Amino acid sequence: MPQAGRDPLLELPVEVDRRVATEQRQRVIEKAHELTTAEREQDLSETRQLMSEVETLNRLRLQLLSGLSFEKRSGVLGFGPPGWDQAASEVRQVWLTLRYHLRAAFEWGREIQSGSRRGSSAWLALVLLVKWALPIGLFVWWRRRGELELERWRQSQREKARLKRERNRFRIDDTERVVAFLKRVHKPLEWLLLIGLGTWVMPQQVKGLLEVQLASTALLRVFGGLFLVLAIDALSADGPRPSSLGSGSAPIDTGSLRLRSLNLVGRATVAFGLALSLTELLVGQGTIYDWVFSTYWFAAVPILFMIIAWWRPFIFERFARARRPNGFELWVLANREPPPRLLASVRSSLAAVAGGVYLFVNGAARAVRSRVLSFELTRRLLAYLFRRDLSKKARDRESMEYSALQAEAFRALGPEVSSKQTVRSAADAELDQVIRDIRSAGGGAIAIVGERGAGKTTLIQRVVESCAGPIVISCRPAGAEELRLQLDQALGLSLDTTFETAA
Repeated sequence: MPQAGRDPLLELPVEVDRRVATEQRQRVIEKAHELTTAEREQDLSETRQLMSEVETLNRLRLQLLSGLSFEKRSGVLGFGPPGWDQAASEVRQVWLTLRYHLRAAFEWGREIQSGSRRGSSAWLALVLLVKWALPIGLFVWWRRRGELELERWRQSQREKARLKRERNRFRIDDTERVVAFLKRVHKPLEWLLLIGLGTWVMPQQVKGLLEVQLASTALLRVFGGLFLVLAIDALSADGPRPSSLGSGSAPIDTGSLRLRSLNLVGRATVAFGLALSLTELLVGQGTIYDWVFSTYWFAAVPILFMIIAWWRPFIFERFARARRPNGFELWVLANREPPPRLLASVRSSLAAVAGGVYLFVNGAARAVRSRVLSFELTRRLLAYLFRRDLSKKARDRESMEYSALQAEAFRALGPEVSSKQTVRSAADAELDQVIRDIRSAGGGAIAIVGERGAGKTTLIQRVVESCAGPIVISCRPAGAEELRLQLDQALGLSLDTTFETAA
């Protein structure tokens, strides 16, 4: 837009009247500024319209991907020439999007500086400051006192749990474990709460900005990954103690090794997850998104081998402790110290990987069995409910009066009184076999074992009735000597006859 330029009348003498020319020049300057502002607004409007069209076309492009044939879609999303062409186009669009938002941010700052949007921007900043004042203040206060408050809470809950266990052994109080868990994960958890609350109180017009979405996504991914790493490490802290690799060797600190492995996996997962999220926000789930998703699984292989290399001494040491190793465990142990050859080293590395996966699966299964399938909490709860139900029934029956049974009824219900009727059961086949063994030649011993009142005497009576001319001895539980005396007396022998002679 043409401007007024340098004023050529400045060199005229002072006594020359320049009022009319100065007023005309001022009108030209104001008009030029007005036209320049209109030109900039028109340019920004056209830029916004073009950016909206680009984003609309990109959404339509992504919708077309699902309608392509398998070969065409594989070519567009693969690593061939069509895929590289699509990826280059998406990179250009990402760069275009970033340039647009950077220019929009500069224009917003220029408008605030010029005063055209100073009032609305100041009001928006005041609203955000008021809404963020409380969560930020709580965050700063808790960061200074969080460790001390959690430790006090833990000590208080430990004392309360001790008193409760003394009064009621079935009472369950896991608050102390919860406090210990919070002490491990409270720092990233505090940041997650602050980011979530800060995003929630934002006005909708601010929350929808791409810059805010990118920043919140990145922060949530980073602190969310750190929280998961610390949470898994805290939940796994009750595992095995540091173990030694034999006599004179230093113990393996499985706690620090576990945290180191979790940190590696967590950082890789956060990096790829952040790349996927940012790519989806900027250009959608297109070729670059599919490339990042595909390369993640290739990156998982070296990460797995690195973790196995860290845990390799511990893996072989755990297999060496097996009391009765199976075939797979013996194969792993056979490759523990391979000869210095390439093929043997590769086989040893594969054995370490397979052994690590084997130990992980077994450990996870044991954890599921001990914490889920055992239902320790459920059993304690059922025991408590059972005791409470018995106590309630006892209170309800306290008013009932009991009286002793009559002597005849008491004797009839005693375990020594045999039933006059025999109930057929699955044991009859075994009884018939016992009778056949007694009738056969050769002799032997048959024992009938059962608690009092189970029917042993009735069973023996049925055996006696089924066999011809048996000799029945009822012997007190006084040892072999008492049995010898009863046997000699039943056979009509002298009381000093030995077992061998009686037999």
